[in-house]
Amino acid sequence: MSSARRRALFALAFALVALGVVLALRFLRPVPPLAELTARTGRVASAHGSRSASFREAAVGTTFEIGDAVKTQPASTARVRFDDASILDVRPSTLIRFSTGQRRTRPRIDVVTGEAWLVTATDIVFETLAGRTRLSAGSRIRLRGREDGGLALFLRIGQARIETRSGLITLAAGESLDLDSAGRRRRAMPASVVSTPPPSSSARSAPLATEGPSILASRVDMTMGIDEALVVRDLHPPTAIGITTSAACPSGAVVEWLADAGSSVIATARGSGTIPIAFPEGARRFRVRCREGDVVSDTIAGHGRVRVMRSSGQAALPRAAPETPIETDGRTYNVMYQNQSPALSVHWPGGPSGEPIVLVAVTASGTRRVNLHAPHHRFGPGALPDGSVRLHFEAVQSGRRSRETRVSIRFDPAAASASLEGPSDGSFAAGGMAHVGGMALAGWTVRAGSTPVPVGPDHRFAMDVPVPPNGVLVIALTRPGQGTHLYVRRASGVVP
Repeated sequence: MSSARRRALFALAFALVALGVVLALRFLRPVPPLAELTARTGRVASAHGSRSASFREAAVGTTFEIGDAVKTQPASTARVRFDDASILDVRPSTLIRFSTGQRRTRPRIDVVTGEAWLVTATDIVFETLAGRTRLSAGSRIRLRGREDGGLALFLRIGQARIETRSGLITLAAGESLDLDSAGRRRRAMPASVVSTPPPSSSARSAPLATEGPSILASRVDMTMGIDEALVVRDLHPPTAIGITTSAACPSGAVVEWLADAGSSVIATARGSGTIPIAFPEGARRFRVRCREGDVVSDTIAGHGRVRVMRSSGQAALPRAAPETPIETDGRTYNVMYQNQSPALSVHWPGGPSGEPIVLVAVTASGTRRVNLHAPHHRFGPGALPDGSVRLHFEAVQSGRRSRETRVSIRFDPAAASASLEGPSDGSFAAGGMAHVGGMALAGWTVRAGSTPVPVGPDHRFAMDVPVPPNGVLVIALTRPGQGTHLYVRRASGVVP
């Protein structure tokens, strides 16, 4: 064999070995799980591998793959975080299975019973009974399993493109889609959005009756859907909010006002269309059931929350990120922030000095190790993500280790999203014009009544807007994933 031929064979053998190494590294690389249970309340169980697998109690940190399932009992909830950082909030009495979609690269989410809210962190594609579904980043969609095996979708925030059997359907915020067990479309309808009340009384029916303390209002300042969560700043509560029920319950509905804790009903109001409820200062929860005459359904059509704050909304917004001291003492710290993610200063009480130390931070996205020369470290604003973080120190030479400490970092949904400079109550007339101005947090959009108000690069906004005939001007600020904040202003002669 010639030397040239030997060199060629050697080169070929080397290339084959290199290709084998590359393929081995590719296919033997650990594959991250599809999702992980990051929070739970009450009783939560999981099953793994097949539909016949038995359910066992699921602890925080349980991971899910294709073929697994998660189930919540009554008065129990679960939060599941996907590998792309999207969140699935599973409601009580819900069973969800993760299976393989028609294209094996996409998971399928089957809501067998109950309901869950999916909040997307990025643009994602997944499958449900509806078909291939594409959601924009920051979307919030409810998936509700129906008793007949169907699926109801309600898009609260964002945009969805769904490839159903009957063709492509695009849902905008506030729209819903109802499918039967075969994936066929029943109906698609716009859901209620925050707006001014209907111009005539014929657009809504008067409530029929109440039970318990009176919660009915004699007017309507604004309306909301049966599945919304609102934060309202109003100098003159109670705030009269009309709960629009006609889309979900065309024959009538019962609004049940729940106790501060648990599911006890303390008052009810029956009606049809838009049912006006007087919300006093504080936080209130309600749920809606449909009815046919005097027969009330056992199925809950929707849950809502309203927090009314006696505030003008004129307080200045914080300019700096909050600083939070954390000691690794085994406790759990709850850190709430407003417009800027917090900075955390972590300290090991009694920790050794003069030797290398490692600070370990475990989050849902992985483990981070910080090499130090002292038993303390500052994580700058936004250095740690929202959610649960586990922290502890390790001394390299002596082998000592601090106690593990948990930190829960969350956005405060009741924190102010704007500082309003105008208008003030009573400074404008019903049916006229009012000058709306102020400053909003980054990422929030502004709407006054039905008029969009542009926000400049300096986060300031100013615009003359029409005032509704009822004299109640509702300034709404919305940000995907963080809800809707309402600032109420009333015209002269309308202030209660």
